[in-house]
Amino acid sequence: MMKMGLSTSAIATAALAVAIHGVVIGQAPATNDRLVESFLGQLQRAVDHRDRRAVAGMIRYPITVLVSGWQVPVRDAAALSMSYDLFFTPEMRCLIVQSGVPRGNEPPPLNPVKVMSDGISIGDGRIWAQRSGTTFQITRLIIPPSAPMRFVAQAPRRVVLSGSASTHRPAQFSGVLAGDAVESFLVSARKGQLLQASINGFRGSDATVRVFDQKSGNPIEARTPDGARTWRGVIPASADYRIDVVRLAPYCDPPLQYLLAVTLR
Repeated sequence: MMKMGLSTSAIATAALAVAIHGVVIGQAPATNDRLVESFLGQLQRAVDHRDRRAVAGMIRYPITVLVSGWQVPVRDAAALSMSYDLFFTPEMRCLIVQSGVPRGNEPPPLNPVKVMSDGISIGDGRIWAQRSGTTFQITRLIIPPSAPMRFVAQAPRRVVLSGSASTHRPAQFSGVLAGDAVESFLVSARKGQLLQASINGFRGSDATVRVFDQKSGNPIEARTPDGARTWRGVIPASADYRIDVVRLAPYCDPPLQYLLAVTLR
């Protein structure tokens, strides 16, 4: 009887394929850092923009979320969206957006992500995302107790302009914005007047200014694009108008200071 076997060259070729692709029979392929960074980037953007639908779509259901020691069953994406603020607290949001895959030639991220063959661990295991084809699905969420809020929303401040209608001097204010903070100001204006609100004192486009009809809540069309530091527009009707200074910087960045100047002509 003649024995059948692999030739020396065939064995060498197979060994080379294993060395190149890191494939071991009976084991899952190693998780690719590119896939990890793609998934992590999507999760970070969704959390930073409070996109409940996007976050809910990255979770495998049903899931039981551990919240301060309590087990909360979540059957589907709709249920997750309804309880979003309970699960994605300020602490969890910062844990996610400040996470990253360690690189040998760069400073380590604040929250290093642990990459394993079958998934990734974020925040020392508070979040586990299981490998699913070419992406991941979150299968574990452990929510720590929330710290007391340090910044509390304030009632709108009234803008008082001195001088006559034609010689109004700017009214100036200063404030601090953290997290998702918005600070509001009320100004009385007459139809046809030109209102201008400008903010500065911070870097780039970390904040913007918007104007709304106080009674209806409808935004007022401006002559400047959204995201700009200056809002300028003609008042459509005599009424009170709300000026909002809106923080746009990443949620977990340090608080920013701003200066607001309001003029009415």
